[in-house]
Amino acid sequence: MDIDLRGIDVRAMLRDTEASFAEVSDARAEFLDTLDAPIRKRIETRVAVVRATLDTDDAYLDIPGRNPAAG
Repeated sequence: MDIDLRGIDVRAMLRDTEASFAEVSDARAEFLDTLDAPIRKRIETRVAVVRATLDTDDAYLDIPGRNPAAG
């Protein structure tokens, strides 16, 4: 598959993507701070369990036409 990158500022896209990730992390922390401690603890425990079971291929499961097994 050939991709035409003319006119696309890949460095700017990377910078903006990384900035977005930082905003998500900050928003998550702010949200968790609004919860009572027992609820926050339950969520954080479940997050740890889910993250421990995820594989990198799982990131692509919902992308139409993307078959992680195809490489």
